[in-house]
Amino acid sequence: MARITRILKLLDIQRMNHLLKSFFENDSSQDKIMLQYLVMYAFKIARLFILAIIITYFCGCIWYIVIKTYKSEEDETFWYEFNMEHKSIYDRLIVCWYYSMTTLTTVGYGDYYPKSNTEIFVAVCYMLCGVVFFSYIMSSVIEIINN
Repeated sequence: MARITRILKLLDIQRMNHLLKSFFENDSSQDKIMLQYLVMYAFKIARLFILAIIITYFCGCIWYIVIKTYKSEEDETFWYEFNMEHKSIYDRLIVCWYYSMTTLTTVGYGDYYPKSNTEIFVAVCYMLCGVVFFSYIMSSVIEIINN
């Protein structure tokens, strides 16, 4: 988790812009500028996509911690409702990541849903944060398209 900041530094736009300038030194100025903008905007969209994957992955990990910590056999919980104890760790990761993605995007297909009050509270927090996060992503994409 501490290395995530290093990964995000690799996705710095200024470094990418400098690298692009060195690639297109021999082209005409008009072609060079057009290609630089095209690659720069594609890089910005790819960076937003990677950011979305990282954030939803960590939200899935937080969801896994919540459902594993607050599992209770006498109450209905996500853990027992969807037989998480019988799944491999890889399958648990995929289910939690899928749940966090559908919750953060407020799509919520309904195949996985919170059962206990704690899980419902965490899901509501996810939905509120998801609206803000994906609004930011959409506004960034719209800004790129407008430019």
